[in-house]
Amino acid sequence: MISLPLTEFMVRFPHRQLPVVREVYESAFHPSQLLYCFVGWEYFTEYNCYIDYSEERNMIRFGAETYFLNGSELRLPASLNAFIQDCHTKQIQLRWSEGLADKLWLLR
Repeated sequence: MISLPLTEFMVRFPHRQLPVVREVYESAFHPSQLLYCFVGWEYFTEYNCYIDYSEERNMIRFGAETYFLNGSELRLPASLNAFIQDCHTKQIQLRWSEGLADKLWLLR
């Protein structure tokens, strides 16, 4: 399932406006979430970056206060939603992991 910024998610799926959805989206962001929350990413120690398996081979590198999305420098996101918005703006498609998709769709 493709991840969308919270505002788009709520518009497209108004029946899913549950506290758990907002809780997931508003959770504090940490780079390790890239591997837990989304599928298709791998961390490469030798390059100190995350690279996806898409045809585009998107690359994300995290620093102390900023991070790079395919070479564009941005401030570190405060929330998971802010990270998703940044990726959406840079046309990097994120797909929820099975565990997160289940949390967003199956819990009532």
